[in-house]
Amino acid sequence: MKLSKVLLAISGTMFVIAVLFFVYALNHPEGFINIPVIGIKRLYLIYVLVMILLFVVSKLLKKYMKNHLTSLLFLFF
Repeated sequence: MKLSKVLLAISGTMFVIAVLFFVYALNHPEGFINIPVIGIKRLYLIYVLVMILLFVVSKLLKKYMKNHLTSLLFLFF
């Protein structure tokens, strides 16, 4: 399987998990994590940024796969 498809699948899975967590959290307000609010917001921000980064990298790899594969891999890794 191509790297771009793997990254796209991972970012899609992360999105589905985030939506399912959101729906669960709305239906179960009694469940909470004993972490300060700023810490939870930072975790959510990191999660969203990683998901967006994987999506963008997968699209870039797909677009430039033919000619620029080695230069893109060098830039990102």
